[in-house]
Amino acid sequence: MNGMNSAALILMLFIPKAFNQFWETTMRKVTVKLEMRIVMSVDEGVEISQVVNELDYQVNDTTTAADILDTEITDYEVVDSK
Repeated sequence: MNGMNSAALILMLFIPKAFNQFWETTMRKVTVKLEMRIVMSVDEGVEISQVVNELDYQVNDTTTAADILDTEITDYEVVDSK
């Protein structure tokens, strides 16, 4: 189980209500705004917004201390288009 210790596992299996209380008190919802720079080659005549709107990306926590609930691109700026 991702980031779950043995005490949480015991609570989940034997005392579901206690597990829910334990889980809710040990995790917190955090929103982080990340800034990323992407350099790409784009076919001539293709709108950059079309490409950006269709980007596929994935953010993973490698520490197992967090669960990624949602990601979205909220804004972008074309810095250079030669």
